[in-house]
Amino acid sequence: MITFFACPKPFYGHTSVIQLNAIKSWTLLRPAPEIILVGDDEGVAETCKELGLIHIAEIDKNEYGTPLVNSIFEIGQARASQPIVCYINSDILLMSDFMRAVETVVARMRQFLVLGQRRDVEIKEAWNFCSAEWETDLRKLVARQGKLHAPTGIDFFCFPRGMYTDIPPFAIGRPGFDNWLVWRARSKGVPIVDITNATLIVHQNHESLYVIRKRSIPEVSSLKTKNDSGWRKSGGDWVELAPEAQKNMALLPKEQNLNVWAATWMIDRKGRLGRRRLTLKPAYLHYQLKCVVPLYWPAFGGMYRWLVSVAKAMRQYFDLKKHLGTDRRH
Repeated sequence: MITFFACPKPFYGHTSVIQLNAIKSWTLLRPAPEIILVGDDEGVAETCKELGLIHIAEIDKNEYGTPLVNSIFEIGQARASQPIVCYINSDILLMSDFMRAVETVVARMRQFLVLGQRRDVEIKEAWNFCSAEWETDLRKLVARQGKLHAPTGIDFFCFPRGMYTDIPPFAIGRPGFDNWLVWRARSKGVPIVDITNATLIVHQNHESLYVIRKRSIPEVSSLKTKNDSGWRKSGGDWVELAPEAQKNMALLPKEQNLNVWAATWMIDRKGRLGRRRLTLKPAYLHYQLKCVVPLYWPAFGGMYRWLVSVAKAMRQYFDLKKHLGTDRRH
């Protein structure tokens, strides 16, 4: 039914632990998927031999030796023997609910892109897949310690084989390429299905490859200068992006910065597939107005950004005025 393809990092240290955990979880899915590992990094060939997977060593890389997304997707789709393929990051654990969600989509749609938000959790040891309760134990761990990741982080893309062509030369594992893949599907009118509520996608935490350093917002004296020189706002911090991450972001125009919230369909907790309804949560509405609506009305994007900047300036003005008034009273 489905072919997974991935491009693991070298298998050593903690990275080896979490990658083996992830890949072994894929092998236990039913119906059993075909699994292709791409790349020639340390341990990839040995892992494929040990687990009976397909290995393709040859892959295009950038000047830093990092595999390129366009090459990974070309190889994965060309080598897959199944009609449905899924690119997945090598630190993601999957369970039985994933296959049920994909089967629900395949039964209703010919063209689609399936994605979802992950749950972040700390796993330091090899998972005990020999236990009949391994999936139950994992769910309990995520319930205790897991944290739902923001919709900006996308770790898998499931779609009909041959859907993606002409992908820019993004470096894998750095930001930007996932947003472009969502934009590409949305711009073609392909239904995008969010399965966050129907599945438990487990991400094993690890160090970032693309952040050089972080600074709190008050520490950054000139946000515009910092942002233009490779700094990017992330939650409550500004992070300085490494060169490869900066190159990826340069390949991603603002109007293509789509994430999970750009999905047009979703599967609910009861496994029912339906159109995604607009919610009134401020963050969600802001995202739709800033990133999704401009896809169909480009002029709106500039107008909305201007309105947001005006509102921000007014808020700062009144906050300053209130602060000065408080100082005078004292």
